[in-house]
Amino acid sequence: MSKFEEGCISTILFLIYIPLIIAITVLFPIETIVSLSKIAYSKGILFTIVIPVTFVFIIVITTLLVTLSFRYKNKVKRHKKEIDEIIEIYNRKTKELEYDYNKKTTELNDNYKSKLNDLLKREGIIKHVLDSKTPFKYVAQMAADLSTYLYEKDENYLRYKPHPAISAAEKLKEIKETTNKELVFYKEIEYKYNFIIGSFPELKLYIDNDTELLSMAEYLSYSDLQENRDRSRDFLSNDEWNKLTVSQRNQLALDRYIQKRKKSNWAIGRDYEMACAYSLREKGFSVEMHGIEKRYGDLGRDLIATKFGHTLFDEDSKKGEIFIIQCKCWNKDLHITENVLMQLFGTTIAYQIENKKNFGNGIKIIPVLMIPPFTKLSDMAKNFAEILGIKIMIQEFIDFPRIKCNINGNDKIYHLPFDQQYDTAQIKNKGEFYAYTVAEAEEKGFRRAHRYKGNKNN
Repeated sequence: MSKFEEGCISTILFLIYIPLIIAITVLFPIETIVSLSKIAYSKGILFTIVIPVTFVFIIVITTLLVTLSFRYKNKVKRHKKEIDEIIEIYNRKTKELEYDYNKKTTELNDNYKSKLNDLLKREGIIKHVLDSKTPFKYVAQMAADLSTYLYEKDENYLRYKPHPAISAAEKLKEIKETTNKELVFYKEIEYKYNFIIGSFPELKLYIDNDTELLSMAEYLSYSDLQENRDRSRDFLSNDEWNKLTVSQRNQLALDRYIQKRKKSNWAIGRDYEMACAYSLREKGFSVEMHGIEKRYGDLGRDLIATKFGHTLFDEDSKKGEIFIIQCKCWNKDLHITENVLMQLFGTTIAYQIENKKNFGNGIKIIPVLMIPPFTKLSDMAKNFAEILGIKIMIQEFIDFPRIKCNINGNDKIYHLPFDQQYDTAQIKNKGEFYAYTVAEAEEKGFRRAHRYKGNKNN
């Protein structure tokens, strides 16, 4: 037993005895005890009854107190053991948690360092590719090496098997080297082609044969292409390119672009939008080429036409109308369905909400679907148009001036339909216009936009 426990038990016994002695002293003063003792003695019961009873009482009380003290001692010991066990469990759990924490921290740090190293390695590879003068060839070499790995594996098997076939291994090595070389050349052209088409989808219109595709292999990178490639060359032969003047080349390329029979749906759609916009401008409307300028971010609004005081659909003067127009030039076998009308209606409502603060209550936002005579609507689409209040306008696919004559600061530049910044160039400032011919643009002091790097919004 510890000194602390012995001290606790002694204190408890002391606290029990003291009140008992005090109680006996109060109830039985010395005089009273002496008097009672004389009476007991006179009656002959002092030594036979009183003293034995008192002695037994003291023994019983002492025994009870000792028993209680031992019980308390055992209880304290038991509780102490439980507390020690709890502390031991706590310490063990704490050590386990600390170990797990350190282990997890180490694993996470190692994982982080590993991934960081991988990222740094990838960054280094990408930087090397980007800094390289021939990044397409570098990547093509990696792809070719990977593709011809099986040749190397089979070559090693033939060379080092129990009964080597050296001649066959050498032949396979020769095949591997030839295949690798051809794959590098093919992959380099393929990567250049995909990169260029990804940057300028419209170029796909002009690549009709392998000769045109192979000509792209001459360019080392995207910037090289951007700096040196004149896209009018896609429409001319080498003989024409060498014999004609620059103005003649540009005009012939434009003529052949317009006359080109096989155009993608995207090119046909763009031409039809521009034809619709030209027709509206001829009627005095101000037209924003929202679809062409925004591309995939046009929200289904190809044209936004305004001419306050006039309407598209009758001769009565109507104030405050803005027309949200979607142009669809589909072939006669493919009918326009109701989802097109729903998109047009939805984007009209969105435009109205977006510009609520800019227009007064008298402004009407009207959805319009412009289609050529050969494009038809399904019966359900017609019902949707009537219910949603969408106007259907028939617009012929008319000829229109395609050359954008744009002024950027002091530079007067014209853009042909296949030029890099044709779609983003906006004709809205004084002196800017659309021209039918290169001669018309050049007579007013405009030069071709080839190699021009200006603000794309101009």
